[in-house]
Amino acid sequence: MDGSRFDAWTRRRFGAAMGGGLAALLGLATLDETEAKNHHKKKPRCIKEASARCSRKKPCCKKKGLTCLPTLENPGGPLRCCRVGKERCQSDEECCSGSCMDNRCSCKSNGQECGGIGLLCCSLNCEGGDSNTATCQPK
Repeated sequence: MDGSRFDAWTRRRFGAAMGGGLAALLGLATLDETEAKNHHKKKPRCIKEASARCSRKKPCCKKKGLTCLPTLENPGGPLRCCRVGKERCQSDEECCSGSCMDNRCSCKSNGQECGGIGLLCCSLNCEGGDSNTATCQPK
């Protein structure tokens, strides 16, 4: 093999190897970019105000002491954010129990009569035979 043929053969092999390596690097770069885009999806923001409508897709902020529950007046109706238990409040509408006393939501302790409405219990678990004999139970 003379020198010019050897140089041409080497250039082709080197060029093919470099092209393959460049294609592999480019493929990895786009894979990392795609993976990064999927990894940094924003979480749905939670609702921070009491009395606002909520759902599974738009949850209430648990860090703010809110839970997504129906209203006392319409137990099967739309869900709203409210404060459970003895969380801080400024008005009755903020509390799941519908009662804000001394800037705290009021609720009934375990064993107290709850009238079949679970929202009045601190545990949110009101059980019993009928609405006259139902009592607050632990979670």
